[in-house]
Amino acid sequence: MRHYFANNKVKIQAVALIFFSIISTNAEAQCNDFANLGKYKASNDIEKKGAAVFFGNSITEMWKETDPAFFADNHFINRGISGQTTSQMLLRFRQDVIGLQPRIVAILCGINDIAENTGPISVGDIENNIKCMAELGKYHHIKIILCSILPSNYIHWNETIHPENKIDSINKWLEKYASQNGFLYANYYAQLVDERRGMKKEFTTDGVHCTKEAYAAMEKIIAPMILSRSPKK
Repeated sequence: MRHYFANNKVKIQAVALIFFSIISTNAEAQCNDFANLGKYKASNDIEKKGAAVFFGNSITEMWKETDPAFFADNHFINRGISGQTTSQMLLRFRQDVIGLQPRIVAILCGINDIAENTGPISVGDIENNIKCMAELGKYHHIKIILCSILPSNYIHWNETIHPENKIDSINKWLEKYASQNGFLYANYYAQLVDERRGMKKEFTTDGVHCTKEAYAAMEKIIAPMILSRSPKK
């Protein structure tokens, strides 16, 4: 696995520079603002009532960098912040989701909790944070799409973590919880996973983050779920 990306060094280095630049900026903000509420505050005052909010971490944040037309053409709003855990996302859910009055929110999170970015956290507490976000959205008449955690068997910034079992456990819970509560479930995992419970080579740059091909595959799953529930223009 350590040599898994040896043939894609240039691509990995380029993506890594973008990733760590985003991480550095967001980590600096976190020093004085745990949830990084300041990141989108100014944009939120301007960008109102989008069709859908994509809410998440670096995988969501880098989605717009990789395929800006997907967001612009569909009037989707991106509210991803690199490195964030569900605890941080819950704190900014009111500002960065509810305040934008979307019809739909797609919540993609969990890998950074498993990586212990803000310290150890149990699977149950990760699930409780997601429940709180979903319940808040439902209360405000926002349609909820819960997205599976993407497959990974290697977290390069915390190699002591073996994420596979926790990812499987949370994804099974997400699918069941969505079904029980009338939410939608976007199963990215099934499309992207390989035989080693990691992401297929063509879909990842470092074992966690996505290539353009991965985002294209994810868009085929999520776009119909949103657009079929949006008013015709």
